[in-house]
Amino acid sequence: SYVQFIGIPYAAPPTGVNRFRPPRSPAEWSQELDCTGNNQVMCPQVYQRFQYNSMIRESEDCLHLNIYVPVVIRNGFQSFDTIVSKLFVFFSNLFKDNRPLSMPVLVYIHGGEFQFGGKDFYRPDFLLQAGGVTNFNSHFIVITINYRLGVLGFLSTDDHSAPGNNGIRDQVLALQWIHENVGKFGGNPLNVTIMGHDAGGVSVSFHILNPEVGQYFTNAISISGSIFSPWAI
Repeated sequence: SYVQFIGIPYAAPPTGVNRFRPPRSPAEWSQELDCTGNNQVMCPQVYQRFQYNSMIRESEDCLHLNIYVPVVIRNGFQSFDTIVSKLFVFFSNLFKDNRPLSMPVLVYIHGGEFQFGGKDFYRPDFLLQAGGVTNFNSHFIVITINYRLGVLGFLSTDDHSAPGNNGIRDQVLALQWIHENVGKFGGNPLNVTIMGHDAGGVSVSFHILNPEVGQYFTNAISISGSIFSPWAI
């Protein structure tokens, strides 16, 4: 079993004057954020290749991510960032095995030819089935992300009006947000694997080659797509 946090914004809405521009960090919010799945969105699609879930709507305000955290019990304590778990981790590290109570993180970048797809089409159930609830070392956190597609994500006028590759820039900001915040969900920011399929695999290849992004992940898996794909650039 797992706990899910659906629709966490990792960037400010790319609308209005921010349309066609690189993503910006989101404004802080002081009220409780509804992450129960009532606000499932996908970035505008070039075409409707698949029959999507009717609960998932298209919106330009789509730079969100989902976090799926296994309900892992270690010595009777859940792996969430609570006062009790923090005290347990402190004394456990002090007197026992010196291992932090944190899980590896898998970030999935969806495919779709940079034209369609979204974070809510991929559930973590199969990946999170491995291991029992007491086997902490076999569990990991799964994160899926949205990024801008089509014209909104990749139009370039070769100037500041539309510098291009904003869909890739969205992914970079998502990885930065994850690096800075995944510890609050029980994840280890120093053990992050990025994985992508199709256009997501191409994206992973781009991130491997970008020295500025390497600080945000430690492992990479590229499936059915690379920078050598004829449609990648």
